[in-house]
Amino acid sequence: MLDCNMPSFQEGSARLSAITYEMVALLVQHAEAIEGIPKPGMRDRLTEAAEWIRSHCHESLTLEQMASQANCSLSHFSRQFHRFIGKTPIEYLTECRILKSKALLVSSNMTVKHIAEYSGFSNSTYFIQCFRKSEGMTPEQFRMLRGISN
Repeated sequence: MLDCNMPSFQEGSARLSAITYEMVALLVQHAEAIEGIPKPGMRDRLTEAAEWIRSHCHESLTLEQMASQANCSLSHFSRQFHRFIGKTPIEYLTECRILKSKALLVSSNMTVKHIAEYSGFSNSTYFIQCFRKSEGMTPEQFRMLRGISN
């Protein structure tokens, strides 16, 4: 009688092993996906850091200052910010500066040089380069398309 149950026991054991292996594989797969999502506390800190960057984008900011706002190490902040926001902190900072400059281009008669400085860019050449990369045109072309001349 014990011999009759042996193959059944072995089949059940093999099936259990296969199911266990499949469960472990699924757990690993989901753990990898979940690992990319910051924990709730970290999400709040990253959201606050992004808001701080946006409100201080006209200043000369360093990555260290940004990481400090999120109370993180530099590497952890950079990695988590990119995962959560979808851009590196520097890309986000540049985007905020471009948005600020676009508003100034259409609402003021400031020179491109002054807008670059006021928006946080270190010099107007770099500003024009970033603007062209982002918008596909120079700041002057953008301004002229909006019907505003300097």
